[in-house]
Amino acid sequence: MALVISLRALIRFSKEYRTLIVLFVLAFSVRALYALAVQFLSGEHGFIAFSDAEFFYYRLARNLVDEGVYSLAASAPYYPEAYHTPLYPWFVAAFLLLKLPLLTIALAQAFLGAVMAMLSYSIARNISDSYPIAVSVGLLMAFEPMSIFWSGLLMSDTLFAFLFITSVYLLLAKKPAMSMLSLGFAALTRPIALYCAPVFLLFIAWEAYRAGRSIRHIGRDIAVALAMFAVVVSPWLIRNYVTFGQASLTSASWYVVYVFPLMEFAHDKGLSIPNALPDLPQEEQYRRFSFEYVPHYQRAFFEATKGDLLGFAFVYGKRSLNSFVTDRYEFLVTGVLAEKVPALFAAVPAAMVQTMLLVGQMFWLAVYALALVAVAINRYRPWWLFAVALVGINALLSGGLNPVGTDMSRYSLGLYPLLFLFAGIGARSLWQRSRVWRIVSSQ
Repeated sequence: MALVISLRALIRFSKEYRTLIVLFVLAFSVRALYALAVQFLSGEHGFIAFSDAEFFYYRLARNLVDEGVYSLAASAPYYPEAYHTPLYPWFVAAFLLLKLPLLTIALAQAFLGAVMAMLSYSIARNISDSYPIAVSVGLLMAFEPMSIFWSGLLMSDTLFAFLFITSVYLLLAKKPAMSMLSLGFAALTRPIALYCAPVFLLFIAWEAYRAGRSIRHIGRDIAVALAMFAVVVSPWLIRNYVTFGQASLTSASWYVVYVFPLMEFAHDKGLSIPNALPDLPQEEQYRRFSFEYVPHYQRAFFEATKGDLLGFAFVYGKRSLNSFVTDRYEFLVTGVLAEKVPALFAAVPAAMVQTMLLVGQMFWLAVYALALVAVAINRYRPWWLFAVALVGINALLSGGLNPVGTDMSRYSLGLYPLLFLFAGIGARSLWQRSRVWRIVSSQ
């Protein structure tokens, strides 16, 4: 009997191992082929052919290597930068320091994307205990079009998603301290991870409580996990405090609020907003992102919303909700394919293009709807609430500030495994209920 059990375990292990290898090969191959296509069609510039990639990340990395400064300045004086957290520029700078071509960065990101597919499979397998659901999640992570697109650009999103998904995987593996360590590195890639940290800590406490651990042990687990997170992010906070007098990860918040949701609020209300943008020479325009001008954006915000903060909250909430339904793939089709391969794009009938975009839109609506169905299943509810909290934070912060589908496709990469997982669980639940209904109705 023990031999039979051992053989079954070995067969299952081999099956899991083969599945992980296949997912890795598929995900890496499609991303590597895309990176090679970018190199062939556009050369090295293709990897920075997106405004943020060239102006922010590549320039920061270039200045780190060439000048030894963390600055967006194209030439001296090199004012210090705080708009972007440092991990991704350091990541790019490491390749530039070794004088490697930009293609190698895209291939490294292809590797991270492939590991993400494996981690996503493992997360789904452990939570759902369903091989078909886990494989579906892994395949969706491997082939989701925008995740492939972003892996071929010098943008922080693939690295962030990798670190974020790793933190979820480690949380599931009951390694809370390592999970928070990974989340700390994610926060140094995109600051939104800082706001996700309380959700992780609450889940760590809940899991410890459910396991019957004492309050003392739960407190110790939380303290250790929080310390791991703080060890990673505190040096950057200290740097910003020493340099700018601000213990904050980024100077972005008030600038982005001023430029995007506040402008929409003013347009809807017919208001005239004070011009808070500094009058700077063209070569110093990057300084508008700095802490130096945050008070200007704050004053403009409070002057514009005085007496109508509720109205602004309504506009902001509308933007957050709208971020769920903005088209994820329109830019990929009309902005990338139409420019890079115009002959191919011209050969495709416009009706087919619109149909493809509609299918993409319907796919995401189905994912959200099916994921909502999963709330009815008690077994998965703690993880479902965990996922909903993270999705809500992303919609509130990323979506409220910039709900455009192109940007939401990258802001949400780290959440895709959980969204696909609960959509799969919801679909399975509906299928099982329909089978029961058919059996009952046939009797």
